[in-house]
Amino acid sequence: MTTINSAKLATIDLNLLVAFDALFTERHVTRAAARMGLTQSAMSHALRRLRVLFDDPLFARVPRGILPTERAVELSVAVRRILADVERTVSDGARFEPERAERTFTLVASDYASMILLPPLVRHLAQSAPGIAISVRAGLQNWAVPLEEGRVDLVIGIFDSELPSAYRQQILQERFVCVVRADHPEVGDELTLEQFVRLPHALISPRGISIGGYVDDELARLNLRRRVVITVPHFLVAPHVVAGTDVILTVAERIALQLADKLGLRIVKPPLDIPGFQLNQYWHERQHHDPGHTWLREQIAQVCREA
Repeated sequence: MTTINSAKLATIDLNLLVAFDALFTERHVTRAAARMGLTQSAMSHALRRLRVLFDDPLFARVPRGILPTERAVELSVAVRRILADVERTVSDGARFEPERAERTFTLVASDYASMILLPPLVRHLAQSAPGIAISVRAGLQNWAVPLEEGRVDLVIGIFDSELPSAYRQQILQERFVCVVRADHPEVGDELTLEQFVRLPHALISPRGISIGGYVDDELARLNLRRRVVITVPHFLVAPHVVAGTDVILTVAERIALQLADKLGLRIVKPPLDIPGFQLNQYWHERQHHDPGHTWLREQIAQVCREA
């Protein structure tokens, strides 16, 4: 049986092997060209290159087309095996079987995203993809750099900056509520605007900025200003501060619902219209068509829809 040695294989344009297989199957240059979507002259050129490569005429012209030489018949077995191996390799790479896959995905996630997303995502993966692991890095303001360099797979959060080479998908829409401790001496089931401005506030600010953002922008529109007495960087810390003090915290509703009963907090409607926000996931264009990456994005979107 004729084989193609590795040294010669390294010099072969894979398209030439595809052309050889088309010629061998069709036994006609024009039909082989049509099969590959080439012009007849392009296929004739490929045949000339094949003859030089294998030092054999390969196909002899006859009135109704071409006939393979003995050398071509011998080569056909090896060529088809090579093409089949390539197709199988490409097909395997295009499939992602979550129940069998073993892979670690690295995420950059904000504090809020981690609290809302990770518990249900981990439960979901444990059932559907036990070999998948998630490594989470804290939310970074310069998240675009590790994403572009391939050091992280996904960025999940509320970020203003954009990256031209990144895709963005909204995965969750959120709104704000206010929380106070259940036995707050002044705030009952309703919070007035006068109370909101007069009473002390806690503020969550990952960058440590004690003014600005959704709430303060809306107050400024009304020519009002609140009194922030404590600024913390994490969503998990602030509700604990509220539970032991008389401060008001304006926070994402899903966070409030998670912690209200556990910490003895009362959820009340803000006395002013505060615009909500959307949680997005970002990924680099190089991973847009990666089957495993696509699967993970779909799982995250599904988990958020159910959150």
